[in-house]
Amino acid sequence: MQINSKYMIGPSVSGQLQRCDEPISFWGGFDFETGRINDLNSPIHDLLLSDRIVFVSALKGSTAAPGALLEWFNASSRPRAIITQCFEPAIAISVNLFNAVTELQITYAVAELDTIQSDTEIELNV
Repeated sequence: MQINSKYMIGPSVSGQLQRCDEPISFWGGFDFETGRINDLNSPIHDLLLSDRIVFVSALKGSTAAPGALLEWFNASSRPRAIITQCFEPAIAISVNLFNAVTELQITYAVAELDTIQSDTEIELNV
């Protein structure tokens, strides 16, 4: 399924979608080495995000999110892309910085995904 984004940083990407319809705390609620949500109080506890196109409904927690996201991007469990419905500056900053200082590329996009379920193969373009 092809998805056209309103805003995108990074290359076009395809892969399996993983929806995170609950807010995520990347600082203390996420295991960077495995790519799993480890927040025991979260309804999406133990969800695997590694090597997926990840839809994030919202971030929660402190302004440390850019540092936490960079730690995840540098781990082998990094996502292929992150999608949000509204622009998230912390994600945009982290993706821009990671893409500028490494040969690896992660994509960040703003797009509507209301009716698309997890495990759907998608192609993300501008």
